[in-house]
Amino acid sequence: MKHLKKLVTLIVTISILSSMCLAGTMFSASASGTGAGLAEWAMNAYYSGWAYVYGGSSPGAVDCSGLIYSYAGGNRTGDAQLGAASESGSVYNGIPRVHGLGLYHPGHVGVYVGNGMAVDARNESSGVCYSSVDYMGWTTWFKLSNLSYPTYGWEEFNGNYYYYEDGQYIVNTSRTIDGVTYYFGSDGVSDTTPSDTSSKADSSSSSTDNGLSSSETESNTPSYETVQFGSEGSTVTKIQERLQELGFYTGSIDGYFGAETEKAYKAFQKAAGVTVDGISGASDQELLFSDNAPYASQEPEQDDETTEKIASVQEKLKALNYYSGVCDGAIGTYTTEAIWAFQIDNDLEATGELDEATIAAIMSDDAKPNPRFETTEATEGTEETEATEAQIPTSVYTFNAFELNSSGIMGPNEATANANTSSFILDNAAAKDNATAANNVAVKTNRLAKNAVSNFATNGFTAVGPHIFRINGVTITLFTLIMLITLTSIYMLVRTSKERKRKAARAAMRMEKRMSRPETETKYWW
Repeated sequence: MKHLKKLVTLIVTISILSSMCLAGTMFSASASGTGAGLAEWAMNAYYSGWAYVYGGSSPGAVDCSGLIYSYAGGNRTGDAQLGAASESGSVYNGIPRVHGLGLYHPGHVGVYVGNGMAVDARNESSGVCYSSVDYMGWTTWFKLSNLSYPTYGWEEFNGNYYYYEDGQYIVNTSRTIDGVTYYFGSDGVSDTTPSDTSSKADSSSSSTDNGLSSSETESNTPSYETVQFGSEGSTVTKIQERLQELGFYTGSIDGYFGAETEKAYKAFQKAAGVTVDGISGASDQELLFSDNAPYASQEPEQDDETTEKIASVQEKLKALNYYSGVCDGAIGTYTTEAIWAFQIDNDLEATGELDEATIAAIMSDDAKPNPRFETTEATEGTEETEATEAQIPTSVYTFNAFELNSSGIMGPNEATANANTSSFILDNAAAKDNATAANNVAVKTNRLAKNAVSNFATNGFTAVGPHIFRINGVTITLFTLIMLITLTSIYMLVRTSKERKRKAARAAMRMEKRMSRPETETKYWW
């Protein structure tokens, strides 16, 4: 019986260790992926409002190196990730046009997502941030050793297509591939979706409009100073003069990149079809000062019927706690955000546009109110006043509780009173009006959520991303077996321990009797 118990205990122990190894394999991080995949992962973390948690490396709660590790696996700390890099270089000499590069400065890492922008898990108060590469003072870029980066050919990122040559995506040029000519803007995005992403450009077509090769053009490209809200100097003066020529700017030429200049520059970016972030980098300035720069166009005046319809929609959105501005019948930034928020909460495609389906949903009796709004009673004796679109500091439903700080650069400020910690982020200097990127990510997030719910209903929970695992019937059976074995093992160990104690107690009693018997006999005979 004694040997049988030992054998059972040994079998149980081996079973537990084997199960733990199996479970560890199921939940281990993937060590493969692409640079574009890492960039999309980081953008999704930003738009989904992931929290900063020191030591965290799970989706939704990460620190700076944990953001990279949660997708790519491999090394856990920023220094180790840089140390194991397959390639690296100084940011001072420029960052290659490659999606998903790692960015480093002592004590911190982030992810380069292209077009002069980066994402990093900054701190507990800021969370995951999206800002210009100039903001954080990065010193080194590097390629993750366990990720693949394109050299030649098509690459998809965030719903757009880019074409890589010599390890970088091309900009401000065109390529003829399989008889189709594709044009690439200053942000590198192709104007046409390729029918075959495995096709490569002919060497004869790899030239820019001036006849120079891509590498020759890039080597002769002048250096540009990146400017944004709060910047001042001769570069800003030139930008204001050029924006005025194109009809986007009507203010004074003062060399200061203020709110009016930023608004004009965003209008230029929107007309040019590039990322609308209000930041003037090298690629944007190349287009701005080129002969291909777009001119401002006059939008047709809105008729009274449309204005009245929009005002009715604004009133209903205000009643549903999505909108807090003036119901003036004009679609501005905050009206667009309110529409976007309503679409997400009411299972509509999140476009921010006021189409007929959205209008019908808003005006219906089944419209869902804003779940993030907390009602508060007005202080007695105070009168509520309405603010115009330009006066409202933020909307009820924003994609960033942090806006431009006092220096005019994107950074953490105190969160607005009506934006709680679960609010998403949109209204900041680097992301507001970034309609293309925000729309793609929002739609993609909605689809992922719906897919996750669908998979849960049929197969149990399925995680999307590099940590792919599934809790289905077999997995539930396995974990039930592990729990049963664990409880049996604990019971056996407790019972064995008690049995040993009882044996030790009986042995001690027998020994005591033996020791006391001679003493009694001795006293009796003497």
